[in-house]
Formats: sequence, structure tokens, C-alpha cells
Amino acid sequence: MEPTLHRNITDKEMFEELERLWTLLGRQPTTTDMKKGLSIFSLQSYVRRFGGWRNALQAFIAVSYTHLRAHETPEHL
Repeated sequence: MEPTLHRNITDKEMFEELERLWTLLGRQPTTTDMKKGLSIFSLQSYVRRFGGWRNALQAFIAVSYTHLRAHETPEHL
């Protein structure tokens, strides 16, 4: 998939794309995966937004964890 020019991309859209890639690959996406053009957003888009690839992954995991915790019922805690 060739990255396309997007303007005003939201964090949510970027995280949804990371989730799609993670599911597609069955593992955490790497910078190499991103450079192969598997994402609709470029590696540099994530680097610019989050200050680095690792920071983008950490932000995605934090948001995903928060989302999952918000949907847990008291008996799961």
C-alpha cells in the first residue's frame, strides 16, 4: 500500500491504522514494515506527530490500554 498525502490526520486515524497493521501482521509493526509501504500513513508522519516511532507505539499502546480499561466491568478488576 503506497502512503498517500493526507492533511489534518487525527491521532485516532493514525492509531486505527497501527491497529490494522498490527492485526494484519500478527505482531507489532516495525519501521521496516512502514518503509515497505504497508501503511496508508508514512513512517515520517508518525515520527513527526509523536517524536519517533517508539513514541508512536507507546502512545498507541497507552490509548489502547486506557480504552480497554474503560470498557471493563467491575468483576473483571
